[in-house]
Amino acid sequence: MVWSGTKMRTKIVRVVWQDIIQDSSWDSHDKIACPKIESIGWLAFEDDSFLKIGSTKDENNQLSAILSIPKGCVLSCKKISPI
Repeated sequence: MVWSGTKMRTKIVRVVWQDIIQDSSWDSHDKIACPKIESIGWLAFEDDSFLKIGSTKDENNQLSAILSIPKGCVLSCKKISPI
């Protein structure tokens, strides 16, 4: 399902996701771990491939500082109460 539009921009979410990492050192694979990240923002867009949140919103509900997370990296996404 594709979500987008002004109504969606009032939904604040907490996204927990697994980040991707590359290490160019000579460490072995068992010393390299993908960090778990927590991000909070206004839900800007969601479909089967990506989830996008904005951390800044103006008086016209325009979002900026958009974080685009591949759905395969999303561990959870929950609506939270407005601050």
